[in-house]
Amino acid sequence: MKKLAAVLATLAIPLFGCSSSVELKVPLDPQEYATCPGQGSNTITGSTFGRTKGGAIMSAAGRIVHLDKWTKYAHAAYYEIREKQVKDSFFREEHEGETVKFDPTMFKCRRQATVGLDGSFRFEHVPSGEYFISTYISWLNSDHWAGVWSVTHIRVKDGEAIPPVVLSGFHYPGR
Repeated sequence: MKKLAAVLATLAIPLFGCSSSVELKVPLDPQEYATCPGQGSNTITGSTFGRTKGGAIMSAAGRIVHLDKWTKYAHAAYYEIREKQVKDSFFREEHEGETVKFDPTMFKCRRQATVGLDGSFRFEHVPSGEYFISTYISWLNSDHWAGVWSVTHIRVKDGEAIPPVVLSGFHYPGR
């Protein structure tokens, strides 16, 4: 009986949790990922946190922040995540990989940083270019998990000051 319950529980996740995963309509162009940004002279700093519907601030300490090269495919992926997050309250970290189906090539050029105890993060040696900075923060409410993807688009130019980035929700102006 326990085995049957375990099998049914496993089946319930895809059936009820993320039955509405999104296939991206924009094909990945391998040429956009043929070369990854090398070393540059810029530093991106920032902080990140989550905010509950009630306005409480949730720590992001220990979470991973991603720095992804801007491509048409990445643009479409983050747009779909934002749309899914706005429309679907069942957007939980353990299912985020199933929510939008990514071509793994998207992660070829990804850099990562770990959020410090104070919510800060830092990317050094970033070359000029356009990037997405993102993180996922989740927390346990009284009886369920909640969370939010935080994403922003940034342009970096050598010699120009980069103001600190604050990730606290979707700040994605599009293009």
